[in-house]
Amino acid sequence: MVENRVNAIADELNAFFGIGYSDEHLIDLVQAMGENYISNLMAKMLQVPIDFPRAPELDEDPR
Repeated sequence: MVENRVNAIADELNAFFGIGYSDEHLIDLVQAMGENYISNLMAKMLQVPIDFPRAPELDEDPR
């Protein structure tokens, strides 16, 4: 199981770097994902109220 995870990650990283992204891009991506995760987790744990009006419900399918 561990070997399969490593292979899957290696394949994804090879594809990521193969289209021209660098180590620096990967670091930025992981940092942004971590910041979003921590922010969402803290908001849910602390039950932060929404500070803007909710959008009105749509009556019908816009298609």
